[in-house]
Amino acid sequence: DKLPATIDVVTALHACNTATDDAIHFALEKKAKYIVVVPCCQAEVASVLRKNKAKALADPLAEIWRHPLHTREFGSQITNVLRC
Repeated sequence: DKLPATIDVVTALHACNTATDDAIHFALEKKAKYIVVVPCCQAEVASVLRKNKAKALADPLAEIWRHPLHTREFGSQITNVLRC
């Protein structure tokens, strides 16, 4: 079965890694009237940040990494920048 040329709604819930970007791209290609996406929890970037946390704590900017909330928010910002 082929998909129609246009689609009314595209949704993506907790689309991990680049799946959110893929859903947006698909929606734009299909001229979707509505796009409802909830991006992932930035797990890929967060895992890299956690892996290097011990090394980063020796740095003067350690406060960025000290608290999990800060690490998560920083990871979110990095992910959003990478998406642009």
